[in-house]
Amino acid sequence: MKFIIPNLVCKIKGYELHKFKLNNGKIFPLIYVKKPKKPIVAFKKMYGILIDDLFFKLNNEEQQSAVWHEIYHTKSTTGIKLFFWLPLKKMFIKRWKQYNLNQLEEFDADRHALIKTDLNSVLGLLNKLSGFERKGLIKSNLKNHPSIKDRILNIKSFHN
Repeated sequence: MKFIIPNLVCKIKGYELHKFKLNNGKIFPLIYVKKPKKPIVAFKKMYGILIDDLFFKLNNEEQQSAVWHEIYHTKSTTGIKLFFWLPLKKMFIKRWKQYNLNQLEEFDADRHALIKTDLNSVLGLLNKLSGFERKGLIKSNLKNHPSIKDRILNIKSFHN
């Protein structure tokens, strides 16, 4: 009975289900898309977290950070944060005023990954994403995501 929806999606769309072991010992379903329309690395959809071949170019620690980042987006509390906490943060904390609410949620998802993994894992992931971007393998959607450079600076700010 476990992973009913991801299994169903995989059967309908021709994707593969990967059982990913999180660093807390739990198994989490990831939906592998062999040939996505756009590169995704790891991306949360309503029915699960999608991954592609780029995900497998990450080492285990970077994969952990990517999955924990996406798990953050699956939490029901993110909607509450978008309507209450993040607008307050944007209103009263000067450094957040330049970002929209979706971008602020990305910073929070990075921080969640940091809490669940460690600084080197998250920075390794972000640096690898930056490299993918430089090579033209991915393109950041700056409407919904802060720049990777800003995300790196934000994560480093927790350990200064």
